[in-house]
Amino acid sequence: MLEFRSELRSTLARLDATGGRLRCNYGSRSAELCDAENVLLYNVGVSTFSRLGSKGVTFERSYDLPACPVPLAGRAEHHCLYVADCDGSFVSWRVTALAASFGGQAPKRADKVAGWWWSTRSSIRDVAGSDLAGERFGLRVRLGPTSRGLIGLLKPMLDGIVAALHRNTGPDALAVSRVAAYLAVSPEAVEVNLDPSHAPLGERRLLWPFQDGVQWNPADELCVACHVEVDERLPAGSFEGELLTVSAQSSSGSDS
Repeated sequence: MLEFRSELRSTLARLDATGGRLRCNYGSRSAELCDAENVLLYNVGVSTFSRLGSKGVTFERSYDLPACPVPLAGRAEHHCLYVADCDGSFVSWRVTALAASFGGQAPKRADKVAGWWWSTRSSIRDVAGSDLAGERFGLRVRLGPTSRGLIGLLKPMLDGIVAALHRNTGPDALAVSRVAAYLAVSPEAVEVNLDPSHAPLGERRLLWPFQDGVQWNPADELCVACHVEVDERLPAGSFEGELLTVSAQSSSGSDS
């Protein structure tokens, strides 16, 4: 695995970054859940993508497994694809409906989940009544002009956004107080936002104390299609996006 990652990093270093957009896809016929963003980007190493995806990043989790171009000692079971200069459309999934929309001011500290959770939770504008608890879903997010590297923002941003679309079960007083202290708001305000009337991704134990902070636990492993881009038309420091219901394209396997 370390050799594979080293080879992948070397190959990505040669990928044309002129267009500023990156598409990546993880394909496997395994039904086991996985965080596609981790597999394709975070676990490879954020610094690997410093030249890539400055304007937009699209990642998908598919259940296709194309023919392997070289002989292997065993079965080909996993496939990673990276393409530069894409248009941001989804290839493996078809958007079927809008489940929720959100948008507002991005947190000043964009490297923490709590800030993105708070900004998203307090800015959800529309919930279409869709219940996606336990279902695969898609996301589209647009950011105003930013000096931060887009791929470096993905993990805390997506964890915070997905967490904001859940309702927390079993609130932990210590975790709540730590989040409240970080956000400089009251614990009561945090508790209210952890138990919203609208939670299209359903109930989940979202957070618990961990070391001196908290650990967040959103169902981002169910996000199978995501596009994030910098939109010059938006004010700097703002963001907006949509939670999407999706179905697999005919070549991408079963929806079950």
